[in-house]
Amino acid sequence: MISWLNFITLLSSSVMFTVYYLISVRPASLERKIGSTAYEKCKWYRIVSGTFMTIAGFNYIGFGYYPIPGLSPNLLSFPWSYAISIRIALAVAVPFGYLMCIGMWNAGEETMTPKKQHKLYSGGIYEHMRHPQAVGEFVMWYTLALLEHSPFLMLFTTAVYLPIWYCFCIEEEKDLILRYGQAYEDYRQRVGWFPRVQLRLNLLRHGGKLTDE
Repeated sequence: MISWLNFITLLSSSVMFTVYYLISVRPASLERKIGSTAYEKCKWYRIVSGTFMTIAGFNYIGFGYYPIPGLSPNLLSFPWSYAISIRIALAVAVPFGYLMCIGMWNAGEETMTPKKQHKLYSGGIYEHMRHPQAVGEFVMWYTLALLEHSPFLMLFTTAVYLPIWYCFCIEEEKDLILRYGQAYEDYRQRVGWFPRVQLRLNLLRHGGKLTDE
């Protein structure tokens, strides 16, 4: 009974944080419908979304203790020891947690409180990738799955949360185009979803050597 209650709560909280977060990243679009109060409302929508996201996190933890019955043994635990899962989780959590925190730091109050007067991001991590917070935050769900030693949660994260986080980024960008227009289009052309490592090599033969440009 507890197992199913936990899983149903996980599904419900996932739906709720998705709905509220998608609304919260559309302040410019909402402003066209309800006026200047849109940005303040989006702040509260984001807080509500964060609350449901926290509940989902606890449901992940609960799933480790109360997995839904009838799962294949291959979905209940990884074929390696729990100690290895912890090591992998830490190896993942440190860099991606740092990425998420840097994104929040550089975004400032816009992380939770969108404001119309906020200027387009410049400098910091946002000069290297467009969605550091989303990428870092999403990977934390894999960390939770590893800490619960649960292949099922790894699959759930990939099948359910990966499309959701992708949707978050797409919808947020649509609204940022409404807010900033061509300036954001130019930013998208300049900065990718992930850091771009560019290496140019001119294959010029000078005594059999290659030269970098």
